[in-house]
Amino acid sequence: MGRFVPISQVETQKEIWTPYGPRIADIAVSDGKGGYDLIEVKGNGSNYAALQRKKDAWIAKHHGWRTQVWRFTVDC
Repeated sequence: MGRFVPISQVETQKEIWTPYGPRIADIAVSDGKGGYDLIEVKGNGSNYAALQRKKDAWIAKHHGWRTQVWRFTVDC
């Protein structure tokens, strides 16, 4: 991402329609042109499921919105 944006341009749990069912993006950041940069957050080795990837590919093809996967390891 590499940019600072006003909080008004950030949405969490953004629902996006796809023919494979709704895609709930963890974080969606407005690109200022009517589109979004999407972020999928994964913790402690959580799987980026095939259905999520399929929905993200459809969104990228039809909307031009890319999804970044952010991975974190958290020790409790």
